[in-house]
Amino acid sequence: MIFTWVGFPAGLFSGSMLVTAVAALLGRPMAIPLPLARVSFVLIGILLGAVVTPETLRGVATWPLSIALLIMSALVMIVAASCYLRYVHGWEPLSALLGASPGSMAQVMALSAEFGTNIRGIAIVQTVRVLLVTIGLPGGLALFGLAAGGIPVGPSSANFSLIEFAVLAVASAATAVVVHRIRFPGGLLFGAMAAFALSEYRFRGNTLMGLAASAPSGPHNNYKITYYAPQPRAVIEVVDFDDATKVVGYGETGRVKLTTLTKEFFVPRFAERDEGERDPPSAKYAWDGVSGVKPFRAFAASTTVGVY
Repeated sequence: MIFTWVGFPAGLFSGSMLVTAVAALLGRPMAIPLPLARVSFVLIGILLGAVVTPETLRGVATWPLSIALLIMSALVMIVAASCYLRYVHGWEPLSALLGASPGSMAQVMALSAEFGTNIRGIAIVQTVRVLLVTIGLPGGLALFGLAAGGIPVGPSSANFSLIEFAVLAVASAATAVVVHRIRFPGGLLFGAMAAFALSEYRFRGNTLMGLAASAPSGPHNNYKITYYAPQPRAVIEVVDFDDATKVVGYGETGRVKLTTLTKEFFVPRFAERDEGERDPPSAKYAWDGVSGVKPFRAFAASTTVGVY
């Protein structure tokens, strides 16, 4: 809280980690009860899965060369650090590999605990790495006047539903338990992460609705592409941004709302993360369509694409 109050980057994360790391280095036992650790792994998996969005994946595809160089650099760093820990400090191969792995410390520690490796040594190495990134790097940049300002928080959606999030969280937790039971490495964390990521993509894209057909396009409509939901399994509405119960008129823009009913599941009146223009039925499709589809403005304003 103190780090956050003084405006330190990632204050909640870096502050708690610093105190815990200092206590551990001083010899204070820092054991966490196994049930609490498992719950933490699931929660961390959900948080990691929430980062995987269609916008993020499109951002990755935007910079293929940068991503390739990043992957190559990470592999070289892992090999070099792993060899150092193994041949200089005498670590066994798996512990050296986990200690040298960059990225999410939570994932590394979850795997370390599951495989029974040198948890204390790995924790020390990973903690030093994370502290250098979260504390040393911002502090060093600040000395040269390169510290960035706070990240602006975009407007929240009035239609955000805690019930929808709760359903996704429960499904992710259940998937995590199943993956853990089949003894998949890091199952609790990976299962929750994969399930939540797939759910986020499903509700953001067309997976929940299915493939949307388009009416014939050409000079007669200035090559406009209008999508029509695959009724009767899916029905879309374009509703007012401020009143989700009010359908906008033809030619007007609003938020897309979707209802899906199949043998497997029923999702009524789900507020999609897209907006578009309501179009009238066509000669081939006797129900409303939507065109000019793009990210819902309340989310688009706060969407940041990057690489962690």
